[in-house]
Amino acid sequence: MNANTRKPRLAAIEYIRGISMMGVIGIHVGSQYLENPAANMHLIALFEIFTRFSVPIFFFISAFGLFYNLDIHAPFDAKHFYKRRIQTVLIPYVVWSLLYLVHDGWLYGTGFPSPFYFCGILFFGVAKYQLYFLVILLWFYLFMPLWISLIKRMGLKSLAALLVFQVAFDYWSSYSVPFNIFVYDLPDDSLWKPILMYRLNYWVLHYIFIFLLGGWLAVHIERFQQFMQ
Repeated sequence: MNANTRKPRLAAIEYIRGISMMGVIGIHVGSQYLENPAANMHLIALFEIFTRFSVPIFFFISAFGLFYNLDIHAPFDAKHFYKRRIQTVLIPYVVWSLLYLVHDGWLYGTGFPSPFYFCGILFFGVAKYQLYFLVILLWFYLFMPLWISLIKRMGLKSLAALLVFQVAFDYWSSYSVPFNIFVYDLPDDSLWKPILMYRLNYWVLHYIFIFLLGGWLAVHIERFQQFMQ
């Protein structure tokens, strides 16, 4: 699947990763400021809002890493690809979910969920709030053949159209009053309520532009570097 000669390591990607890590720390620091009754609104804007760039950037980096040394014109080695992602992402995700559930069940006396609810917890990534990132990343991995097919055919106009779609979709998902009222008004025992309530945890459309942008730039890195110069 990968070329025999790997491309040189890009220091810029490591810098972006480091900045994004600092952004994630800022997000969690910001949540503490929100609990302060006399919170400084400027600090909240800095830590809780400005730092939100970090999560999409991690999807960008993930896609860039997947496509950087990938020959998209060669046959896709699905067996090797999915085996590696199961080992590096799926298994750690399940193990950490179990550890969090056991820890919380013992510490807070909530007990361990039934097999049905446990499957739901794994599906939505709600054993702990930060685990959703791994869930949506696994969904991106699952559709890897589709992303390869799209990136093969994408140009700048396609990326621009995708950006417009991304803004419109995210606006609808987050700010559509009728849609969100419909979701919150669903009965608590309705199967549709968690499916729609936790849509940010597994609907890849929320991050599809930044992910495909990362993959497209990885494939066309020489052109991009020439443009930047």
